[in-house]
Amino acid sequence: MSEFLSSIGKIPELLTKPSKVVDIYEDYKKTVNYFKKTPESLAPNSLPFTRNSHFTGREHIFQEICDGFDSGDTISLAQTITGMGGLGKTQTAVEYYYRYADRYNLYQWIQAETRSGVLAAYKQFAVKMNPLYEELSSESLIIEVVLEWMDSNDKWLFIYDNAEGIYWDTDWWPKNHKGNILVTTRNEHISIGKKVDISLFKEDEAIEFFEKRIGEVKDIENAKELAKRLGYLPLALEQAAAYMWIHRGLHMLNTYLSLISRVY
Repeated sequence: MSEFLSSIGKIPELLTKPSKVVDIYEDYKKTVNYFKKTPESLAPNSLPFTRNSHFTGREHIFQEICDGFDSGDTISLAQTITGMGGLGKTQTAVEYYYRYADRYNLYQWIQAETRSGVLAAYKQFAVKMNPLYEELSSESLIIEVVLEWMDSNDKWLFIYDNAEGIYWDTDWWPKNHKGNILVTTRNEHISIGKKVDISLFKEDEAIEFFEKRIGEVKDIENAKELAKRLGYLPLALEQAAAYMWIHRGLHMLNTYLSLISRVY
C-alpha cells in the first residue's frame, strides 16, 4: 500500500516502466480486497477474560441493553454502563458478550483507560483487517480506517472498557450505526449513546452470589448480615467469598463476620 501511495506522484516516470505499473496495480488490488473482507472472514479477537461462572443477577441490565440495541434508535445503538468502582461493570460487559455472541459476526474489546490505549486497539484492528495497515502511524488515518470499516459493515460489537478519559468526542464514532457499541466507565460525565446505570446488589442477589461462589448457604441470616455489612458491593462480596472459600468451614460466615466487626 505504501508503495502504491508513494508512487502516485511519479506516474509519468512509471509509464515508461510497464512492469512496475503492474506491480503497483497488484498491490492496489490486494489493498482493496483486504478492505472488502466481510466480518465472517476476519478472525475475532479473544476477550481478555474468560466467562465468570459465578456471575450473578443484573438481568434488568441485560434486558435494558438488549431493548436499546433492538430498538434501532440511533442513540441506543451505543450504550454506556456507568457506576462507581466495584459494581462489576467490566464483568457485566463480559457476560453480555458471552450471552449474546450469536448476535454478532465480529467483536473488538478495547482497554479504553487512555487515548493511547484506544489508538493501539484501533491499530491492532486495522492490521487484522489488512496487514498492509501495519505501516500506518497517523492517528487520524488509523481512526479513519476503523470508522470506515464500522460504517461499511454490520453485526459487530465494540466494547470500550473503563473509559475514564475526557478525550471522547464524535470523531471517534461511526456515522452509520450498523453495529453496537458498549462502554463501561466510572466517569458519570462520559455518556456515549444511552446511559445504563448499574447499582449495588439487592439482598437476594448477594445471597445467590454467595451460593454460587462458596456453595450452599445454610446460615441465611448471617449471610444477609454479612452482605449488609459489606454494603452489597459486588467486589467486597467477591473478596469475602474468596476468603471464605480458601478457609472454608462450617462456621466460616460467623468467623468472617467477627473479623469485619473488628474493622467496622
